Amino acid sequence: MFEVEYVDEDGQRCRGTLAACWNRRFELAAPLAATFATPRGLLDGVGVVGQQIAVLPVAFHLLWRQVLVADLAVAPLGPSTLVQVRPGAAR
Repeated sequence: MFEVEYVDEDGQRCRGTLAACWNRRFELAAPLAATFATPRGLLDGVGVVGQQIAVLPVAFHLLWRQVLVADLAVAPLGPSTLVQVRPGAAR
C-alpha cells in the first residue's frame, strides 16, 4: 500500500495512505467549492484549502463531477488553469 507523509490541520506530521486522504473528500468538498466561488488558479485554490497531496484529488473529483469547471478549450488543465464553481451547481 502506498503511504504518504503530510501535515494535518493542527500542524502535526502524519503518515497515512492515499486512501485515508481520499476518505476526507466529503469534508474538503465544501471548502473547495467556497474557495472556487470566484475563479482562481487550480493550485492557488487548492493551497488555500490545505495541502496539495490531500486536496488536489478532491478537486479533480469535483472537476470530474462538474461541480467545479475549467475552460479546457483554451489550454490543457495545469497549475494555473482558472477553475470555478459551475454556475447553478449546488454547493
